[in-house]
Amino acid sequence: MPALARAELLASIAAKINALDDLEQMLATTLAQLNTAIPFTGGSVALIDGDELVIRAAYGPFAAAALGQRMARNHGPSWRVIDTGEPFLSGDVIAEGGRPTSPFRSYLAVPLYWHDQIFGLLEIDSPAIDAFTADDRALLQTVAALLSGPIALQHQIRALKHEVAERSRAERRLSAQYRATRILAEAATFPDAAPLILRTMGELLDWDVASIWCVDHHRGQLRCTSFWRAHHLRLDDFEQATRQGALAPGEELPGRVWASGHATWISILEHERTFPRLASATSAGLQSAIAFPIRSQHELFGVVELLSQARHAPDEMLIQTLTALGEQMGQFIERRRAQIERQRSEESKSAILQAALDAIITIDHQSRILEFNPAAERIFGYRRDAVLGRTLDEVIVPPALREAHRRGMERYLATGVGNIIGKRVEMSAMRADGRQFPIELTVTRIAASDPPMFTGFIRDITERQRAEAMQRFLGQASHTLALSLDYQTTCQRIAQLVVPRLADWCLVDMLGDNETLHQLAVAHIDPSKAELARELRRRYPPNPRTRHPIWRALQTGKSILVGDVGDLRHLSRYAEAQRLLGELGTCAYMVVPLRARGRTIGAISLVAGTSGRRYTPHDLALAEELARRAALAIDNARLYEEAQAAIELRDEFLSIASHELKTPLTTLLGHIQALQRRLLRAAPPILGERDRRALSIIEAQALRLNKQISNLLDVSRLQMGQFYIEPQPMDLCALAQRVVEELEPTLERHTIRLLSEQAPLPIVGDEQRLEQVLQNLLQNALKYSPDGGTITVRLEHQGQHVVLRVSDEGIGIPETVQANLFQRFFRAPNVNERRIKGFGIGLYLIREIVARHNGSVEVSSVEGAGSTFTVRLPLSNAALPAPEGA
Repeated sequence: MPALARAELLASIAAKINALDDLEQMLATTLAQLNTAIPFTGGSVALIDGDELVIRAAYGPFAAAALGQRMARNHGPSWRVIDTGEPFLSGDVIAEGGRPTSPFRSYLAVPLYWHDQIFGLLEIDSPAIDAFTADDRALLQTVAALLSGPIALQHQIRALKHEVAERSRAERRLSAQYRATRILAEAATFPDAAPLILRTMGELLDWDVASIWCVDHHRGQLRCTSFWRAHHLRLDDFEQATRQGALAPGEELPGRVWASGHATWISILEHERTFPRLASATSAGLQSAIAFPIRSQHELFGVVELLSQARHAPDEMLIQTLTALGEQMGQFIERRRAQIERQRSEESKSAILQAALDAIITIDHQSRILEFNPAAERIFGYRRDAVLGRTLDEVIVPPALREAHRRGMERYLATGVGNIIGKRVEMSAMRADGRQFPIELTVTRIAASDPPMFTGFIRDITERQRAEAMQRFLGQASHTLALSLDYQTTCQRIAQLVVPRLADWCLVDMLGDNETLHQLAVAHIDPSKAELARELRRRYPPNPRTRHPIWRALQTGKSILVGDVGDLRHLSRYAEAQRLLGELGTCAYMVVPLRARGRTIGAISLVAGTSGRRYTPHDLALAEELARRAALAIDNARLYEEAQAAIELRDEFLSIASHELKTPLTTLLGHIQALQRRLLRAAPPILGERDRRALSIIEAQALRLNKQISNLLDVSRLQMGQFYIEPQPMDLCALAQRVVEELEPTLERHTIRLLSEQAPLPIVGDEQRLEQVLQNLLQNALKYSPDGGTITVRLEHQGQHVVLRVSDEGIGIPETVQANLFQRFFRAPNVNERRIKGFGIGLYLIREIVARHNGSVEVSSVEGAGSTFTVRLPLSNAALPAPEGA
């Protein structure tokens, strides 16, 4: 190439280089001009980037594909130039590793220097062999020298711009983090801070859309709670899809972050096929996205999602910044939750303190009061602000207990051992007016307090102790009242019960017939004055026309309470009566009516005198409950006396009636039996078969009536204590055999079996009475087996007893009434239903007769399946008691 043309080419290249600011354009222009001087097929400028060569400009048919490619370090001709710093010229090069510009044979490359530092190379190639000369190499070296300075300068400018951009991004990241921190610091709640944080991240970090998805633990979903977009964007469909969305773990980008707990970056959204909102996102021009978790050390609260219309490559520094920001938000949420919990706890504690029915007092290690709730104010009579800072012992501890309190506190502080810590104790406390009262106290040490603090829970148990004492008194009263069924004794015990528990003296008056009043009991704390109270009543009885308190209570049925009598003149207009009332002691009184079965039967007067007692509604309630129980006891006693009188009258009637009936019946039987004997001797027979049978029936019914009268007479003797037995040695087996043999001819529908394991069975007993027992058992078995069947009489020896059992196959006895079966005049309900006649005294007599033989009788029965009565009698060597009345 001529020198002039070469100089012009170099001048033109230099001018172009100096005129262009864009590095890639400058390099591409240089390659194009160089091609006018040196024919080559492909060419490129490659610059070093770490351990790689990056093609920054290319020329030729493969330039577009080659641009931007990176070549790792290898042994090819390009890296040879970089490693040696020498130009490389080859007329026929086999492409080891290949060159991207063309399948060349000739290759020429020269290094790019700047201040003796190689930073790249300029290379050309051709498919022809020996396409380049030494002059071409020299020209290429000169062009490389022209390019080296501008390339290095442009490289530095670009690096500087990149550094400035990085610094700006870093500053914006720090600014975003700082602003988010300020927003969180100034916000009351996270929902207040969320919109401002989204806007800050979008504007400072170059994102166009931002949203916050919070975890809904109840539904197990993520839900969008806040949304922001740049004002110039129209994203209505995408915003609606986001705000209404609910994502499960792993679903879409926020769901992936929720599942993994780590930030996730998507550079190209259109490649993400698992993004359901993809259609509305890409139609709005959104191309890249990142999401990161909002979390604390212990919990993931939600996810922040950022999207951009620009394509963003992953940025590790930004990921770190966003991750840190997510942790800040998570810590904020956790702190706010803790603050809310503390606030709720304090509010709850305050509410408990305010609403507690028990006194709650907190003290420090020096016994100074730190907390004194409203219940404590009410119980002890102090205002809270008057006791805070004062010591507990000077405020509520009685003087007698103060030294023990101080010693107990000193011992606990020295040893950690306390007598009442964690225990429930009862003791005395003192009110502001100096009055002492009983309390129940529980003391606990406040956890983690150093020096220690203590909280005491105090309950006023005055009412409880009063109630307990009242119940004890009433229980004792009920027991005492139940000891006697004597009418007057019960009234006297009532008077003695209340003195001195409720009164200094007491009167019990009963209402008689014709509105008369009878004083049945008097008691005084000073027994010598009891007669004085009787004298007062004899001389000055209550007048119903003067509205006397006793008559008012009797007439109205309501109690009267006078807590302080004051002037005695309102009780009586007589001076002597007033003197007697004063001598007895009359300062307060209660009159309580005695009511039973809906009517007033009397009244109890309780009077306080020398004791100085003043009656209260509590005392009246106790007296009224006592009166209720006393009225019941008095009424029961009266009813018992009336019942006893009725029983005595009945027994007397039975005794008289039995004796009166016995005489004519004995005469009747005698004449019947004499008539039967004469008829038997008469020949020919005077009466026909029908008349003789009628005469037999008359005899049988007379005998039956005689037996029933005998039973009634025995019952009467039992009640009057005139029932005796005459024990003699006898054989129970022989008695049973005789009774069965006598009964068998009269049977029509029944069969009797007598079973005995041995004979004789000797006992000591009254044979007539034991025959009565066996007869009653057999007659009952026959009567209560109306359908017939077998009756079994079994005798056996068991230890020191002889056992007699009578079993039937009859109607049986209901289990619910078997315990009452041996009571006098008792009959089972199924007997009455079947209209089976009887008095209900047979089994009663059996029990009494057997008991007087030191034996026992019991029954076992199943209704509808029969009954078995078992009698146990001692053998002949067992002693019997002497007859009653002997």
